[in-house]
Amino acid sequence: MLALGPIQFVPAWRNKYRKMHRVLGRVYMVSMVIASVAALFAATFSEDGFPAQVGFYILTAAWLYSMVQAYRTIRKGQSSSTASG
Repeated sequence: MLALGPIQFVPAWRNKYRKMHRVLGRVYMVSMVIASVAALFAATFSEDGFPAQVGFYILTAAWLYSMVQAYRTIRKGQSSSTASG
């Protein structure tokens, strides 16, 4: 499901299929939350050592941060082409 993320940034597709874009965006965000919980679990109980744990924690933080930023952009009414930094 996370492979759908890049499709959301194609303006022609996004504009032509706006309803599908919104549905997939919601599905993508829910998938990111589930994946983040799984990564937290993997980090906490990893037997592969400290570097693996750090990697999973960083992955979790990156996913959650990017999801929050995307949600904030959506709530402001900005499209990805007009969003800044």
